Amino acid sequence: MKELIIIKLGGGLIAPKDWKSNTANIKVIRRLAEEIYKFAKTNSTATAIVIVAGSGNFGHHAVRKYNQDTPLGASLIQFAAAQIAYIVARILISKKVAVSVFSPHELGDIQPVIAALKKDQIPLLHGDLVINEDAQVHSGEMVIADLVKEFRKKKIEVKRIIQLSREDGVLDTGGQVIKKIDARNFKRLQKAIGGSTADVTGGMLHKVEQSLEIARKYKIDTYIANGAKKGVLSGLLRGMKVKATRITN
Repeated sequence: MKELIIIKLGGGLIAPKDWKSNTANIKVIRRLAEEIYKFAKTNSTATAIVIVAGSGNFGHHAVRKYNQDTPLGASLIQFAAAQIAYIVARILISKKVAVSVFSPHELGDIQPVIAALKKDQIPLLHGDLVINEDAQVHSGEMVIADLVKEFRKKKIEVKRIIQLSREDGVLDTGGQVIKKIDARNFKRLQKAIGGSTADVTGGMLHKVEQSLEIARKYKIDTYIANGAKKGVLSGLLRGMKVKATRITN
């Protein structure tokens, strides 16, 4: 199996939460799809991609509007979260990128995702509402953590994780990009990060905490960067130096 790069298309990037409900940033998604296509075309023999789409104004507005503990409310939230994933999939396919969409609440194990990778398809997952004994929001970061854990069990290596947002990285109290976050400096930086805008999936602090846990357990670095800027994703996919926050062990 090829090495993997996991890309998280942040909900605030592809469907800004301050926009009208169920409104996707089509222009940004199209450009990101082009960058993914160009990378996949030239690097398909060595590296495979998995994409996780945040739900943005689709899922976040639905969670606030509907009661997730009722059957109908849970259905409406799941449907809203899946909608943005299918918009992303449609645009990727229009750019000749082969994708297969998986909803976490339907996915019993990792095998269907691995099967898609073996067929040279890009698995596309999304933030979701997962129902076990109760209904819980399952953020894109949680989906990434699940993927990494299951891939490791199958001895499939994740090379790096790329999280794209509308910011140049994780910002300090002065608005400057924090170049590196690790277990040693996190406590000092935590208050500044915690002041970032929060949402129903926990905001930037949640992203950093999940990424640190992945770095600690699996020695995989996460890069948080600005997907609204042309070429940032391309650079990170190729391992080039771009403005970003690196979260490492």
